[in-house]
Formats: sequence, structure tokens, C-alpha cells
Amino acid sequence: MSNCTSILLERSILHTLKYFDFFEYPPNLEQLALFSHVVCGVPEVTTCVDELVLKGTAFRWGGRVALRRHVQKVFESKSETFFSQTQELFPIKWFCWIPSIQYIGLSGSRSMVHSDPDADIDLFLITTTNTVWSTRLILLTITRVLSLIGHRTARKLCWNIMIEDSNLQMPIGKRNEYIAHEVLQLKTIFERHHIHDRFMRANSWISKIFPNVQVTYTGKERLYCA
Repeated sequence: MSNCTSILLERSILHTLKYFDFFEYPPNLEQLALFSHVVCGVPEVTTCVDELVLKGTAFRWGGRVALRRHVQKVFESKSETFFSQTQELFPIKWFCWIPSIQYIGLSGSRSMVHSDPDADIDLFLITTTNTVWSTRLILLTITRVLSLIGHRTARKLCWNIMIEDSNLQMPIGKRNEYIAHEVLQLKTIFERHHIHDRFMRANSWISKIFPNVQVTYTGKERLYCA
């Protein structure tokens, strides 16, 4: 790796660490490579991180990297609380039976295994054409009923983003680094007819922000509930 490339990679890694530092989340080496603005692999990232650690600019433990030691304690505490709350996702399987829903993905802090016990459960949905508002109404009705009977999860559900399968590309105004992170961090809960693959191909602009991201089609049918 040339000196110029090394400098660019170091700047990119520091930028990524600052982004995650805002959320008090320590990325691993694979994530640093994925979210790099420079074409690179994990070996190059590892070498660069080692240099940053020697300089005292970054801290590394158990494969995780952060700019502040404080982030380690926050991450470990939030990870533990997440695993104790995973059963909260169980009621979401009921939404899989709504015909208009083509995709449900977990987003936000929950998708990164990094959330407080009372954090919202942010969900990303894809619906069939012209059914966004009717689907939202059905979802709100169900969650309202669940809330009335005292279900804790219902109060935390947040339908963060909803789009239609006829227009899978994110609007130009939303094609930024934050949305690119959200898309790449999605954890699929339910899917029909390769819709996630189609969604990723429709948003190949992400590769312009993160050049190490390769948008490919798996060709595998996935239809499941978690």
C-alpha cells in the first residue's frame, strides 16, 4: 500500500470511528472495512488500526475498535441487555401474515446489538404497490390493541421507514451516509420473493459511498419469520 493510500485509509477509518463514536458503538475490523470510503480489505484495515493504537489515537479489544475506552463499558452493558430482550421481537411474526407486507427488517441500535432495554424497536418495511398507508393503519391498529392489553413490545415498535415494492430506490434526498449505514445494518425478520436482493440492487448508489460494498443477487428464496 502506497503512503498516499495509507493516509487516505487512516482518514477514512478515523471518520468511521467518529461516526460510530456518536452512538457509542465500537465497530469490528470487518465493519471498518465495509464502511470505509477507500477500497481496502480487512488486512489493510488491521495494519492501519494497529498503527492508530500505537499512536494512542484508538483503542482495541476483542476485535473491537473505538476512540474512547468509555465506549467499551457502554457496548458491553448494552449488548447484555439486548440479549435479555430478544424475546421482544417475537410478536413481530404476527405481521408476517399481512398480505401487503413484503419485507420487515430490524434497523437502528437493535440491529447492531447495541440498545438500551427501553429503546424503540425500529422497523423497515416494504409493502406492495399503493398499500403503504393502509398497511400502516393495520399495523397501528394491531399495536394499539396489543398496547391496551398490556404488551410491552407494542409500545416500542416504530415503523421507521416504509416504501413500496414498485419504487425500491431511496429518494435522492435520502442517499447519504446515514441512510447507507441504516440499509447495510438491516437485519431481515421477514421477506418474500427476493425483495431484499431487489432492494439492494435498486440502491447500488451505496457502493459510491462505501466502495467495498458489493451489491449482488443471491438467487435464493427466503421466506421466514423470527
